[in-house]
Amino acid sequence: MDTQQVNTKPGNKSNSLMIGLAMIIIGSLFLLDRMDMINALEWWYIAPAMIALAGIINLFSRENPEDRANGVFQIVLAFWLFASAEQLWGWTFRTSWPVLIMGAGLRHLVIAMSAPRQ
Repeated sequence: MDTQQVNTKPGNKSNSLMIGLAMIIIGSLFLLDRMDMINALEWWYIAPAMIALAGIINLFSRENPEDRANGVFQIVLAFWLFASAEQLWGWTFRTSWPVLIMGAGLRHLVIAMSAPRQ
């Protein structure tokens, strides 16, 4: 009988909990919208704030460079979502998507700069 190895990397449990909780909240909002109990568009503006908060938590509460880099990317993603939704500086989702590529590059730079020198 094969035993399945459990990944004991710190942060995996909390990451899974955060993702699971976010999916439940988002699903609940869509369900309530479809049942005409709320207007989901009003809740859209909270999403970037929640993503930015998760990014700030990852950035300052984690010791793993990759988790910190993910926090930086989450903050960039939240900024992009808000700026595109509000059309700040003429940004739209269609025209400003390269910001996400820049955010992914920034994530990789943070990981590279945080890695111990050999």
